[in-house]
Amino acid sequence: MATKTHQQISPDPRPTEFLLKIILIIAFTIGMSLNLLPQENIDGKPVPTVIFKGHPSIFRAFVIAVIFAFTGSFCSLMINNKSKITWFFGYLSVISMASALWLVVLPLFLDGFKWVFQVKQATAE
Repeated sequence: MATKTHQQISPDPRPTEFLLKIILIIAFTIGMSLNLLPQENIDGKPVPTVIFKGHPSIFRAFVIAVIFAFTGSFCSLMINNKSKITWFFGYLSVISMASALWLVVLPLFLDGFKWVFQVKQATAE
């Protein structure tokens, strides 16, 4: 005799409208405030010196992730039906915003890692 397990499954697996609006606001704010940060030119292109100093490729990946997060949330909110394309754009925005957050933490981690090894070398000498 087989027993059935009942699991609660959400009828709508796509991100909520509230989450998409938050991602839209955050991505727009980040995009508008990037020009306000102090910058240096690396290969003729500006790179903020606050977090991304010495990491121009990570900064460019961050900008692309923010653009995808904004575009995905905007398209998902504008289509506003329960089709697969809305689901795709919703998850694109969530994944892109998570990637943008990771790309902010990555240079901080790399610089902290580099700083620890410089301190160890200075104490070893």
